[in-house]
Amino acid sequence: MEEITQALIAITDWFVKEGAEVIYGSGPQLDGDGYLPDLHEARLDDLQVFIGEPANRLHPEVVAEVAVLLRTGIPLPVQVVEGSVADFSAGLPFGLGIDVIEDPEDGSCAVWLSTIFWEYEIESDRFANRLSELLNLARSPQATAIREQII
Repeated sequence: MEEITQALIAITDWFVKEGAEVIYGSGPQLDGDGYLPDLHEARLDDLQVFIGEPANRLHPEVVAEVAVLLRTGIPLPVQVVEGSVADFSAGLPFGLGIDVIEDPEDGSCAVWLSTIFWEYEIESDRFANRLSELLNLARSPQATAIREQII
């Protein structure tokens, strides 16, 4: 757990140095399935970024996930939205991905640009380059088109 905390602090500090306003979560909570991570939000002038524990802990050395919200409230099925962002997704560098998530309440979709970080990346400061790359791609013409287009 200490590795996760240190990773979240390092990533949050990087965003503060980039001029982000950081909004801290209310603290870890328990739900019916167990532990819910404490999420942090970094707000830049043009982007909303979430920092937290990885949603899927496939490997214990994965210590953090960072996701930029590209668009929310899309009133179409997941498959349609995935198809509309497929070209952008296919061209992403290794380590970055597009996630299309369906809102269980209203069936709308959200599109996220995300990455995960391994413990060694945080320890070696390699994460800073990927965060810069993530923000640059979130501001790219392709990501801007996702934010602004009617799918």
